[in-house]
Amino acid sequence: MSSPAVIAVRGLSKAYNLYERPRDILLEAVLGGVRHDVFWALRDVDLDIFEGQRVGIIGPNGAGKSTLLKILTGNLTPTAGSVRVDGRISAMLSPTSFLDPEQTGLENIRFNLIVNGADPDQIPELAEEIIDFTELGAFIKAPVRTYSSGMNARLAFGISTAITPDILVVDEVLGAGDAYFSAKATVRMIELCEQGRALLFVSHAMNAVQMLCDVGIWMDKGQIREIGPVDEIARKYEADFRREEDE
Repeated sequence: MSSPAVIAVRGLSKAYNLYERPRDILLEAVLGGVRHDVFWALRDVDLDIFEGQRVGIIGPNGAGKSTLLKILTGNLTPTAGSVRVDGRISAMLSPTSFLDPEQTGLENIRFNLIVNGADPDQIPELAEEIIDFTELGAFIKAPVRTYSSGMNARLAFGISTAITPDILVVDEVLGAGDAYFSAKATVRMIELCEQGRALLFVSHAMNAVQMLCDVGIWMDKGQIREIGPVDEIARKYEADFRREEDE
């Protein structure tokens, strides 16, 4: 692609210090020496995401998928490397990440629209669109703590996509919703990408990744093992998974 990347990652690494006992943290700070092991959640990751790309990130638990998304969205600081994000990024890393459980769905909608820079004159119209899209009915006026996980996912997704983001990041959370709403959300994500937006989607549901994405990224042990057309990457990943199970 000739257009510049909307996300450019170079040499990205993230390490965590692992201590056998809590007191080792204090002893290391006071007495010095190394009293911990180092776990590299990410190691030397290079990645470019372009406008209009729908990128599915797959891999086993512990592969570094969620760590990568948290760094891209500014929720985690890398140990080394650089990240450049060009545009407004909207992330759903958990269905409750930005929802106040004590406030009603409507109050959460209005608050998050203000925080995300919506024009005050547009807030009533945007709020109505979110209410229609989520189909929560009378629950929109109930506290979010009374919602099921699927209702949380509906509200969070509706808010995240109300002000059209340049980059939408979704981590597994649509799995909490019902099949009807997941299909509805999938259509909206495709529409955003057709407007020139970019999507990063993490899921263990391979059929959802293949239906929604055109590029696949296979992550393993904190590194990118392979990037390519999503159907090809999914086929290789599933074959490798079956081989390891057989062994």
